[in-house]
Amino acid sequence: MGFGTFIDAVWQRVGSVELGLAGGTVILAVLGAGYTFLTHDYHDEPRTWRGFLRFCLPARIVMAQQTRLDIGYAVVKKLVHFLWTWLFIGNLAFAYLFYRVLNHHQPPAVGSHHPTALQRAVFLVVGIIIYDFLGFFAHYLLHKLPAMWLFHKVHHSALTLIPVTNRRFHPVQEIWDALWNSAGIGVWIALYSSAMSVPLADVTILGVNAIIFVNCFSFVHLRHSHIYMRYPHWLECVFMSPAQHQIHHSREERHLDRNFGLFLSCWDQLFGTITYSEPVPAANLGLIDGQENYLSLWQLFATPFIEFERTYCGRLKRMWPAGLLGP
Repeated sequence: MGFGTFIDAVWQRVGSVELGLAGGTVILAVLGAGYTFLTHDYHDEPRTWRGFLRFCLPARIVMAQQTRLDIGYAVVKKLVHFLWTWLFIGNLAFAYLFYRVLNHHQPPAVGSHHPTALQRAVFLVVGIIIYDFLGFFAHYLLHKLPAMWLFHKVHHSALTLIPVTNRRFHPVQEIWDALWNSAGIGVWIALYSSAMSVPLADVTILGVNAIIFVNCFSFVHLRHSHIYMRYPHWLECVFMSPAQHQIHHSREERHLDRNFGLFLSCWDQLFGTITYSEPVPAANLGLIDGQENYLSLWQLFATPFIEFERTYCGRLKRMWPAGLLGP
C-alpha cells in the first residue's frame, strides 16, 4: 500500500466531517476566548497577544493539581473504557425494540420508501430537541436523586475547569446518561419510522450524532474552562452560554442547583432553575463538603461506591432481620 493510498484509507475511516467539526470547535473556542478577552473587564491582562496567551493559559490553571487530575482521569478512563461500554445500548437498538412493540412484533420497514426533505428536517429538529431535554432532565435527576448525586459529585468536585473536565464523569453516570438518551431517542425513531413507514434511521447530520453536531457550534470547549464567555441577556433566554454552565459548577449558595441545561435554556426556565450570567465569574467552585474525598484518581473512581455502600447497604443491614445479612 502506497502512502497516498494509506492516507486515503485513514481519511475514509475517520471521515472529513468529524475532522472538520473537531477543527471547527477549536477555532470557535479560540474566537470565543478572543471575544471574551476583548469585551470583558473581569481580568487584568493587557490587550496584547502576550496578554491573550496569559488569559487563555494562566499559570494557576496550567500548573494546578486539579488539571493533572483531570488529564490523568481522562486517560485512565480511556484505557479501561471497555469494562463498561458493553452496557451501553444504542439509539437504533432501542428503536428496533420499541418499533416491534408498536407494530405487534413486526420487523421495521426495509423498503425503498424514503422521507422527503421536509420530513427529514422535522425528524432532525424534533430529535435534537428531545436529545436536549433528555440531557437536561437526566442531569436534573442526578442532582435530585441522592443515590445518583453520589456519582455526579465526581464531576462537581473539580476545583478548576478545563475542557478535559468534560470527561470527569463517573462510569455509572455515563451509563445513566446513555440509557436516558438512547431510550428516549429510540422511542422517537420508532414512532417516526412507524408513522412514515420508512426504515429506521438514527438522528444524525452528515453521519454525525445530531446533538454532537449542534453542540460543536455552541462553544462547547469553553463551558468547562476559566474563560467566562457571556451571551447578551436576550440570547441567554434561548441558549445556555458557557458562563451560565460555569455558574452551575459554583458552590455559592445562590448558584446551587441552577442551569442544568447544556444547549437550550428553556428547560431551566420551565423548571425554575435558570440563572443568567453575572459581570464577574463565580470565585468558588467544587463541593460544599467532602471535597477531600476527590483528590486522587482512585478516589474519583472509588468514593461514590464507598459512599453508596455506607449510605444504602448499611441502611439495608439495619432494616433487615438480624443474622440474615451476617454480623
